[in-house]
Amino acid sequence: MMIKVFEEEDDFSDSDEEYTSTEEDSSASKPKTKEKSWTLREVKQEFLRDFKPSARETEAQTKIEHIRMEGTLADIDKYNSQFERYADDTGYNDKALMKYYRKGLPRGLVDQISYLSTQPKDLATLQKAAVKQHMIWLERQEEKTSWSKPRREEGQPGRRSQGTGSGRTRSMEVNAFQDNAPGASSITKYPPKLTPQERDKMRKEGRCFRCRGQGHMGNDCPTFPSTPPTTPNNTTWRPSIKKNCSRHRDIGSQVNTTTDNISELTTRIRALSREEKEGLLKKFVTESDF
Repeated sequence: MMIKVFEEEDDFSDSDEEYTSTEEDSSASKPKTKEKSWTLREVKQEFLRDFKPSARETEAQTKIEHIRMEGTLADIDKYNSQFERYADDTGYNDKALMKYYRKGLPRGLVDQISYLSTQPKDLATLQKAAVKQHMIWLERQEEKTSWSKPRREEGQPGRRSQGTGSGRTRSMEVNAFQDNAPGASSITKYPPKLTPQERDKMRKEGRCFRCRGQGHMGNDCPTFPSTPPTTPNNTTWRPSIKKNCSRHRDIGSQVNTTTDNISELTTRIRALSREEKEGLLKKFVTESDF
């Protein structure tokens, strides 16, 4: 009887143990968790983090490999901003980024960086070194420009800006009369040469081309006469338009008289003998001062 009871208890205990372990396994394998609500923005961020489009990475790599510090990116700050814009999307490590960064710099700037005693170890240090060396180069160029400019002598006036035509004409008139006033320098200071436009304007206004005054022409200008010959008594001879006209008329009458004399002389020579012709010819040559 004792044996029978043991068997029943044994069967009961086994059955109870098996049932309990099954319940614990099922509860452990299926934990109950509260579901999270996702926004559209969070879904997009998780997607881009886990599944970054390869086209974007390829585009960034192409940009970073061909970017150059020239043209619109000639400024070092603009070059750095454009480089950093694509650097994060390339997937390159710091060593590769430094390689392409140096490749985009001007050759002279790369040489200056290579001369540094301490070479940059990462991209950030390389960018700082490039900025510093570029600023040194700009200061050097400014110094060269200042040295190449010609220095004016002390007391020498600078180049004045050109004003209007009327203002320039008026200033030339004042300077002309001031320079030739009593007590002025013996060296005549002529006004600047007129432009074709100024000549046309002064011709319409009836002004002299030399002193810019009115009432006379350049040929008989009292302020700036033509280079005059000096007479023995140190008096200056000034040409006159009327005298020139009378002189031209005298020359014309002399030419007509000479022509008549030559015709008459030719007729007389034909009637003379050979000896007389030779003597008359010698006399004509002597008197004509040939």
